[in-house]
Amino acid sequence: MNTEESFRKNFDELLDKKIAFIRELIELKLTSNEKARDLAAIELARRLDILNHAHQEAARVQGTYIPREIFDSKLEQVNQKIGSLEGWKSNQQGRQAAVATFIVIITVVVNVAVSYLLKK
Repeated sequence: MNTEESFRKNFDELLDKKIAFIRELIELKLTSNEKARDLAAIELARRLDILNHAHQEAARVQGTYIPREIFDSKLEQVNQKIGSLEGWKSNQQGRQAAVATFIVIITVVVNVAVSYLLKK
């Protein structure tokens, strides 16, 4: 074997090893890409599940709220009842003042009458 043939044989062997190495790298890259894709799909599914649960919880909580129109209507009714009760209370206080004044007047008149009758 001459040097050129030996060189070619060594070159071919090196080239075959390099091609095999590059194939291994490509296969490793493809395998790692598949694993990364699978892990990403699992993570996305997990996040989607969390989002779905959060959405369901938000919808459940929102269902416990009453609409603004109903709240405003009920608030107006309560305010009217409070106004009515305040009017009634004011009326009662006025009546109590009148009764107290009447009692004072009667007491004074009775005292004056008793004093007048006792002097006679």
